[in-house]
Amino acid sequence: MDDQQRYDAGMQVRRAVPGDAHVDRSLQKLSPLNKGFQAGVYCGVPAANHAHHIAEEVFAERNRQDQATKT
Repeated sequence: MDDQQRYDAGMQVRRAVPGDAHVDRSLQKLSPLNKGFQAGVYCGVPAANHAHHIAEEVFAERNRQDQATKT
């Protein structure tokens, strides 16, 4: 997934949660100062969430293995 795809996925979630009107108003207020920040948030947050889920799976598997060796 590239940055544009992550941004698009983030925008779909953003529009689903606070709604199109809110998102449209915030997009109208974009400036060179906050545009890069917004793109970073919407590209980075989905990637961070994905990494968090992977880490949860890894730790859960490790805990299962630890429990199996104790019995």
